Amino acid sequence: VCVVIPARMGGRRFPDKALADVDGSPLICCAYRNALRWPRARQVIVATDSDEIVRVLLDECPVQITGAHRNGTLRAIEAFDLLPVELTRDCRWLMDLQFSEATLSPAAMEAMFADRVPGVPAIRTLACPLREGEQDDYNTVKVALGASRRALWFSRQPLPCAYRHIGIYAFHRLILPRLASIPQSPHAAISDLEQLDWLDAGLAIQVVLVKEQLVTVTVPSDLAKLKEHFKTKAAARCREALPP
Repeated sequence: VCVVIPARMGGRRFPDKALADVDGSPLICCAYRNALRWPRARQVIVATDSDEIVRVLLDECPVQITGAHRNGTLRAIEAFDLLPVELTRDCRWLMDLQFSEATLSPAAMEAMFADRVPGVPAIRTLACPLREGEQDDYNTVKVALGASRRALWFSRQPLPCAYRHIGIYAFHRLILPRLASIPQSPHAAISDLEQLDWLDAGLAIQVVLVKEQLVTVTVPSDLAKLKEHFKTKAAARCREALPP
């Protein structure tokens, strides 16, 4: 699996979020280091069209420069196509990881590949139970599921019997040309949700449910929660290292 973390500057809900400071490191570096923990990852790179992001990350992690794109998946696909063939030859899957999910565990990433039943769609993603208040939170993307946990719809508005969508996708490499050619649908444009492009084009999306509760950075106030999460994890590691 090749993991690509798309990034850009700007943004409406959290301008320049990629370079937001998390205890001395840019947020995107936290996501990069976290992705390296997943044993299945053959390559982990950042994809961006921002000179500023390239400059900041120059000594932190590998960066692939791309053109401008309307969403992160198109940026991730271009970055994957630009990588040397020797780095991607054995990669059957492209993982598009949103850097706002810097606390996603390797076990959750692995869960997307646990089901090897024939016929599972070439697009996979994760979801978890909604927490209190998230159903009515516009910044929380919800997903409604149908038979065999295929996605029926994604929305920022409340959805009945929905789950909280997690910003990560796995695409089989054979579907990448199709994804790159899909025009933006009115639903996707209005809601700013690229997943609706794929559903409107008739593609199936498999949703894997996980139980872990993440700290997703969507707005500036989420940074304090992320820092507290890392502090708690560090304290737990110190306690485990103490002799009995």
